[in-house]
Amino acid sequence: MAAAPRPTSRPARRPARRRRSTGRRVLLVLLALLLGGAVLGGAAFAYGYATTDVPEPTELGQKATTTVYYSDGVTKLGTFADVNRTPVTTDAIPQDMRDAIIAAEDRSFYENRGVSPTGIARAFVSNLRGNATQGGSTITQQYVKNYYTGDDTQSLQRKVREAFIALKVDNELDKDQILTDYLNTIYFGRGAYGVQEAAQAYFGVDVGQLTTAQAALLAGIVPAPSAFDPAIDPAAAERRFDYVVDGMVETGAITQAERDGLELPATVQQQDEQTYAGPTGYLLQAVRDELTTRGGFTEDELDGGGLSITTTFDAGMQAAAVAAMQDEEAFPSEGRPEDVEAALVSIDPADGAVRAMYGGPDYLERPLNVATQENVQAGSIFKPFALIAALEDGVSLRTRYNGNSGLYFSEYTSDGVTPQRVPNFGDRDRGRQNLVEATVDSTNTVYVALNIDVGPERTREASVRAGLPEQTSGLADNPANVLGVASPRVIDMARAYATFAAQGVRTTPHVVAEVTQDGEVVYRGQTGGERVFAEDVMADTTYALSQVVEDGSISRTIDLDRPAAGKTGTTDEARSAWFAGYTPQLATVVSVFSTDGQGMERWDDGNRGSAVTGSSYPVRIWQEYMSAATEGQPVVDFPERADIGTTSTSRSSSSERERDSSSGASSRPAPAPAPEPEPEPDPEPSAAPTTAAPEPTQAPE
Repeated sequence: MAAAPRPTSRPARRPARRRRSTGRRVLLVLLALLLGGAVLGGAAFAYGYATTDVPEPTELGQKATTTVYYSDGVTKLGTFADVNRTPVTTDAIPQDMRDAIIAAEDRSFYENRGVSPTGIARAFVSNLRGNATQGGSTITQQYVKNYYTGDDTQSLQRKVREAFIALKVDNELDKDQILTDYLNTIYFGRGAYGVQEAAQAYFGVDVGQLTTAQAALLAGIVPAPSAFDPAIDPAAAERRFDYVVDGMVETGAITQAERDGLELPATVQQQDEQTYAGPTGYLLQAVRDELTTRGGFTEDELDGGGLSITTTFDAGMQAAAVAAMQDEEAFPSEGRPEDVEAALVSIDPADGAVRAMYGGPDYLERPLNVATQENVQAGSIFKPFALIAALEDGVSLRTRYNGNSGLYFSEYTSDGVTPQRVPNFGDRDRGRQNLVEATVDSTNTVYVALNIDVGPERTREASVRAGLPEQTSGLADNPANVLGVASPRVIDMARAYATFAAQGVRTTPHVVAEVTQDGEVVYRGQTGGERVFAEDVMADTTYALSQVVEDGSISRTIDLDRPAAGKTGTTDEARSAWFAGYTPQLATVVSVFSTDGQGMERWDDGNRGSAVTGSSYPVRIWQEYMSAATEGQPVVDFPERADIGTTSTSRSSSSERERDSSSGASSRPAPAPAPEPEPEPDPEPSAAPTTAAPEPTQAPE
């Protein structure tokens, strides 16, 4: 019997079902992983976004150049800057500049959300490979790095953090504002941060004056300023320029025809600016000093606060001051000893504004402002303080004193016992003089007698009320103080004579008119005044000083075609020479002096060979400056002479005060002679401030 046939093998159904089930499970797992990854990624993104705060701006990102202007608020005097940056508003930036930077750096700027996903992806891949992160940042991301983080670390973590900050900034700020802030913070090379300083550095114009080609060049420089500066690599600059203008065509900012007409623009030569060079440096340092001491500003605020400072310096007057000091007729350089310095301070008596100041020829060579930091012996410009004290005490200008030379005064001693001889200029006898004549002739014997009558302490106190600091070097209560043994600063004496010009109202000298920040006034200079002398006292004082200008030996030099008053001063051996003078609208003091303590008695200037006195170089400098400074000002008269006080003959007529060193008496009742024409008077005396009442060895003009 045949065996039954075996059944044919058939595919197993169940394994097929198992394979399909396994495939589904794998797919489900993959989907689950993708979904989970998306959820986790979304959660991570949400967490990262929520936990990343927009930081405070970096110090560097906020710093901006402080600009200092002359009194007109327009003419630039200089700058203070750690970072050379001057922020501008959106309206100040031309459309071509905005279009160019977008074409160069981020052509999807107005469409993207502040980040570049492809750029982040490239950074991620590069990081996995162990390489440095790649570029591709948006304008917003670059702005975040420059303004908020200041982090140049090449890492994925930095890129991710900056991306989160950029997203938030893009969400919070208007695109135009982001673009403006970006253009105000990026570095363009040549020391220029921000587009305004870049426009100045490369083309010498403000940002609003940039042409399309100039804007394209600046935009192209941003990635690598040292590589794309035309002055460094013209070929590289040309290639980058082409890239930008082609991009402007692509973005629709310009037409192809306009692009074809554009060429790489010429740039200006890079300037190595020395802000403090020359006489201007002294002005800038004076501004800094005032704002840090009176205004409470820190050095960091001045150097990086983006302030706008309007000074009191008048550009025209300042130029006139420098020109007068450089004038070979007024102050010849030929033969002048190296240790001889000159200073000038000019003050508006109405409010104390310093209109001009000369503190030296070059701040960088000698950063000592001789107008505000050097103590200079005063000489006879101190005498008006005794005159004021006498007028306040009821003494009249008509009061006469013995004006002969060589008198002795029991109160005028160096040891408290032995009287010292008081000479006049040239040892000349002047006879009996009233106080106007004695002021014109600068008669020492009259003023020493007057000072003793009034009281030296009253003279010193009048000088302090006028504006001299109480701690002025050598300022004492002895009878010699009237001859100017004290050594004030030039600016202090200018303040005092500005008080005279204001007819007794004392103001505070200041060099800053106003400081603004972001358009808001944050500081104003002190302009108020205080009456310290009565008007009638000052009217008579000014009358006496005006006669010095009208009838004295300097009358041939000073010619302003307007009323002026003043006083010369020269110290022993011509260590210093002064002229302090004023009109009703301007008080100006000039001093020429030796810094090594040696006399300047005479130097061969190749012109006059003049004796150095207050009547020589200081008067010439003063005249040269004031003739220019007062040009165009209305002519204003001084008040009429008040003729206060009572006429009397002082006790200086006693034999004790009239003894001559040889004859024992010298008194001539004849009226004082008219001022003699003295082309170049000899130097004025000034005793050393270390003695109680030193004897002058020479006499004033």
